[in-house]
Amino acid sequence: DNIMRPLRWNAVTKLIMMAMLAFVSMDSSLAMSDLYKVVYRKGDVSMTRQGESRKIFKGDFLIGKDLIKTGPSSMVIVGFGNGYQSRMKIGAATELVLEGKVADPDDNNEEKTSFFIKLGNILVDYINKDKDKNKLKVRTRTASMAVRGTEFFIHTTADGQTLVAVRSGVVLAKHNDKSTGIPLTSEEGAVFTEGGASGKLNPPDWYKEINWQVDSLNKELKDLV
Repeated sequence: DNIMRPLRWNAVTKLIMMAMLAFVSMDSSLAMSDLYKVVYRKGDVSMTRQGESRKIFKGDFLIGKDLIKTGPSSMVIVGFGNGYQSRMKIGAATELVLEGKVADPDDNNEEKTSFFIKLGNILVDYINKDKDKNKLKVRTRTASMAVRGTEFFIHTTADGQTLVAVRSGVVLAKHNDKSTGIPLTSEEGAVFTEGGASGKLNPPDWYKEINWQVDSLNKELKDLV
C-alpha cells in the first residue's frame, strides 16, 4: 500500500494539472471573444447582466450579453480582443450591448465579435493582425458595420439615425434594408435613417468634431447631432 500511495498521488496531481491547463486555455479563448476589461471610467456607468444591474469600475471584467449604460457627462473605455489591446470608448448617455461571438447571416454565418448600440456613441480602435479572422460587427436600429481592423466612430439616436465615420482602415456600412453596403475608408462617413442612406460623405461635416483619442473626451459628442 505504501508503494501504491505515491502512484495514486501522481495520478491525482496529473488530473489537477490537466484541469488547470484546460481552464487556462478556456480563459485565453474567452479573452479573445467574450471578455472585456474596463480600463477607464468617468461618472455614472453601470452594467446589467441577467436582469441585475450594478455600477462598474476600472479593472472590472464584463462578458458577452452585458448591457452597458453611461449617464450624462460620463464615459467608459473597454479593452477587448487579443490581450485587451483594442479599445472602445463609450460616450455619455449611451446604451450598448456586448453581444460576444455571433454568427453573421450577411457573411456566410461567420462568427464575429458583435456589438449593438441602442443609443449614443462609441469610438473604436480595433487592433487585428489577421484581417481575415477575428472580425467585428457593430449594429444599430438602422445599419450594420462590418470591420476587420480600423479606427471608426458611430453615433445613433433614439429615432434610429446613425452616423458613421472612419479614421483608418475600411468599414463596410450597410442599411438594414439593403443587400449591399458602402465601403468607407479614411476621413469618409455616411448617415443612415429609417428611410435610407446618405451615400458616401468625404469628409462628413462633423468629422472634425470627433476626438479620436481613446483616453479622454474633449467635447460632448451630443453636440454632433
